[in-house]
Formats: sequence, structure tokens, C-alpha cells
Amino acid sequence: MAITSNDYIVVSQPDLENSLSCEKVEGRSSICLASILWHPSPEAYVIKFKVNRTSDSKDIERITIESARLMSVYLNPLTAKFYETKPALIDMLDVTEFHAENIIVEIEFDNNGSYYSAYFYPKLTNGSLSLIHDFFEGKVDTYKHLFDVCEKMNRAQEDHVFQEYCVFTNVP
Repeated sequence: MAITSNDYIVVSQPDLENSLSCEKVEGRSSICLASILWHPSPEAYVIKFKVNRTSDSKDIERITIESARLMSVYLNPLTAKFYETKPALIDMLDVTEFHAENIIVEIEFDNNGSYYSAYFYPKLTNGSLSLIHDFFEGKVDTYKHLFDVCEKMNRAQEDHVFQEYCVFTNVP
């Protein structure tokens, strides 16, 4: 079952939610599942996790990106393939409607009230697999950021630019 809005659909993944949702693991884990959203235009499947821990500021970027990478390896078969492993949490996903290969992992890191954000996802282009990621100081909505970049780059009105900056899915 999914809850819809004009901008997104809240995707239900009961097995993943029962194991990792922030409500279920509060106080027992430094990482938890915050939301699972499908954005229809442009299409993007974003799974957001929150990380709450105290870290030295010099390590924040590395830890935030590494958290996003690790969750992408666990959930997205293409990221796992890149690292020559299997996605450890794939069995917790119902992939009948939303494909795991399209998952973009978003991380919101709370370091004693200072927030940082990152995203991580695989991109399959003409059979070539690359990994896309970025890091930000503050709370940054991954989809909004990617959409804004798409809008700016799309002004070039060239198909290869659209494919590079505005297509966030690997499997239709």
C-alpha cells in the first residue's frame, strides 16, 4: 500500500520498516530508516536513513558518505554488483512495483545537533556502471537537489545532458 501526494508516493516496505524504522530501533542503533518515497516526475526511488552519533568533525564527510554507500550496497543490486557482493537486505524488499536497482540512498546525519546530508546511487549508462554521490553540510533533500540540478542542466536541451542529469532510474 502506498500513500500519495502531488509530489511523491510513500512506499510501504513492511519487512524493511519492521527491522530498521526509526520508531523500531530508537536508542538501539545509530542508523534507522526514516522514509521510502517514489517521485514520479522525474522518476526517483529514494530511501532515507537517519544517522545519530557523535563524531569528530574531520570524519563527518567520510562517515556520512560511507553510511550512504553501505546502505546502497545492502539494498541496491547494482551497487552490490559494483563491489562484487550481494545486497544483504534485498530479501526485505518487495520489488514487484518498485525496482531495487533504482534505489537512491539518502543519509541525514545528526552530530549533536549539527546536520549533514549525503546521497549515493548507481547509474547504468550504455552498459557502464558508475556510482554517484555527494555530501552537504545541513539538511538537504536529495530529490530536491537532484531535481534542481536537472532543471538547470536541462536548459541545454540536449538528450545526453537530460540522460546524465535527469534520469535517476536504471530499470523501467
